[in-house]
Amino acid sequence: MSQTVIGLFDHEFSAQQAVKELLRVGFLRDNIDLTRHATAGSAKEEADARTDTVLDSLMRFFSALLDDEEEVSRHARAVRHVSSLVVVHTKSSDESRRASEILDLFGAVDVNERAVLEKKILAKGPRIRSLIIKRGVGDDVRLSE
Repeated sequence: MSQTVIGLFDHEFSAQQAVKELLRVGFLRDNIDLTRHATAGSAKEEADARTDTVLDSLMRFFSALLDDEEEVSRHARAVRHVSSLVVVHTKSSDESRRASEILDLFGAVDVNERAVLEKKILAKGPRIRSLIIKRGVGDDVRLSE
């Protein structure tokens, strides 16, 4: 019976390493898909358009695989925050288990855990990633060389 194993990765390097390991243990390249978001160095408009196209495609992909709309939505939201997606097409539950173990070993994101964290964060308000301090520093204290 054909099965599909999906791993979402925060870092493209981790996804590439997972693919290398899958190949090393005997999975066929034709049965492994690696999808990355828009590449660095692209014009912003091109990158945004490509990202939208990739995300639309991934939404259709998840809709075709998953019956539960909430699960489709959860995966689609998770994809927006990762750099890469690895899909392994398998022929047995043993192959699926091996592929899943390898993807997990190389850092595949736990989509359910991420969804719970997202809900907690949204409940607390917006996250601030950069720190704004209302005081400057002199040239002798700056970090640039």
